[in-house]
Amino acid sequence: MSGWTLALDDLERQLDAVESAIENGTRVDSVVGQVPRGLGVLPADLRRRAETTHERMRVLEQILQLELEHTRQMLVLGGTASEGPMRPVFFDRRG
Repeated sequence: MSGWTLALDDLERQLDAVESAIENGTRVDSVVGQVPRGLGVLPADLRRRAETTHERMRVLEQILQLELEHTRQMLVLGGTASEGPMRPVFFDRRG
């Protein structure tokens, strides 16, 4: 197996783990790594696979950014992303 094939296999395993965590609603502890340096030019027969892997990485990045923003909003409201606010929030018009 070529270095590129092994690198793409590893990236795909990492993406699978992150996608699974998102689907199961569990914490995402890992970050998808990078292709090791020194592999040389990507072989033409792996180009489509690399493009697909790259697109998956971009989609996951967008999903994680949205999840992060949602979590930040929930923390501002006093709850967690999964629980919502822990107590009612009231606004007093008098100050």
